Amino acid sequence: MRGTLKVLFAPIMLLGFNGVAVWIAVAHLSLYWLIPLVVAAIAFATAVERIIPYHSAWNEGSGEFARDLIHAMVNMAIIIFLILVLRPGHGLWPRSWPIWTQLLLAVVIVDAGLSFAHYASHRFDFLWRLHSAHHSPTRMYGFNGLLQHPVHQAFEIICGGAPVIILGMPH
Repeated sequence: MRGTLKVLFAPIMLLGFNGVAVWIAVAHLSLYWLIPLVVAAIAFATAVERIIPYHSAWNEGSGEFARDLIHAMVNMAIIIFLILVLRPGHGLWPRSWPIWTQLLLAVVIVDAGLSFAHYASHRFDFLWRLHSAHHSPTRMYGFNGLLQHPVHQAFEIICGGAPVIILGMPH
């Protein structure tokens, strides 16, 4: 089972969960379906990491899971709220392109914005004070990757998401 999980983890996360998210958008289903999908993806990743950790010592926590869970819930709520509230315009987005090329363009644009936010967070003291929470864990496991100050989370969402919303990318 461990060998199978090692081989199938990335395809399930990248193609499975992302594929379902794209299907939800393309089928014009309620975006509220993204909530259980994100929860399922995080739960799946957390379970697999418990079964096949990169380092077994990383499974030996000292109580930070509750802290990380609270941060994750707050930050995921911010993301979901913004996805549900923000409505794209009818800008320059290439809506006539095939969905997969639109998705690839969105990933490049969003990732560039997130990379800029991360870079700026290491360069400017006022952003670093917010971003440093992300670097505070004493042990590494996937779930604490969600550990972020809520204001910094909003900053990253703005840097990553605003360009595609301004360009008019549909949900």
